[in-house]
Amino acid sequence: MLPWVDYRRVAERSPGAAFDEISKKIIEQLQEDGRRPYRVISRAVRLSEWAVRWRVQRLLDTGVMRIVAARGPLQVGFPRHTLIGVRIGGETDSVAPWPNSTKSATS
Repeated sequence: MLPWVDYRRVAERSPGAAFDEISKKIIEQLQEDGRRPYRVISRAVRLSEWAVRWRVQRLLDTGVMRIVAARGPLQVGFPRHTLIGVRIGGETDSVAPWPNSTKSATS
């Protein structure tokens, strides 16, 4: 289980999604490698390839997850790579106008 994913909040926001321990494992597989074949994921979570494909599509359709491409900063000439996460309690409106910021699932 990944420490930065609040699975309870995800499940609350998407009650119609098939979200259980298997879905969590599928998400973790895709977080490790967003291009991992369904066949490989199906072996890891012990479901058929079709069932994994259906669950991934359902998670995408309901907005529980999205798959994005991220450029490698080191490969395009930036000297270092930094990822910063911030949790904010209370009102988040003062943070939202910051460039490149988005409200998290906790807002």
